Amino acid sequence: MKRTFIICIFSAMTLMLVSCGVTSTERKAARTAEARELALKIDTSVTNKDFTIVVDRILPMHYPSRSSQDGYTLSVKGNKVTCRLPYFGVSRTPLFGNEDLSIVFKDYETTIMQDFSKHGEYKFFFKANNGKELFEITVQIYNNGTAAIGVNCNSRDSISYQGNVSFEEKK
Repeated sequence: MKRTFIICIFSAMTLMLVSCGVTSTERKAARTAEARELALKIDTSVTNKDFTIVVDRILPMHYPSRSSQDGYTLSVKGNKVTCRLPYFGVSRTPLFGNEDLSIVFKDYETTIMQDFSKHGEYKFFFKANNGKELFEITVQIYNNGTAAIGVNCNSRDSISYQGNVSFEEKK
């Protein structure tokens, strides 16, 4: 009787372990499929030069980093760039009144150079001019959907941003 009870418990434990292993394998397969689908979406968006990056971290030079929930974005549609990015740092040009230091462009047409590294990241380089300052912007997009933006300016300290590629449905 005791032996039968032990065999039943052992069988039940074996069955539970095997079923957990199958569930774990199924989860890994689902995560792999999701990662492939995301990489395909990113590849399509980047190839078409049609993507938006939503910034969630601001990294100013010489200052502590900041989180952002304010909807700051950089969008590329063909050769047009639209961005609204905050600026924290040192500016070497005088400000008049309540002048905003944010980096703002709306449908700015520019030449965008594109590169793909062997490590699975897409890189974009372009220049933009707001009439007063020249910005050199580098965008890196990774296969997992994260992105990094670096901004160099002729009259300000450099600043970087981190965020994610957004895939909003087109209307």
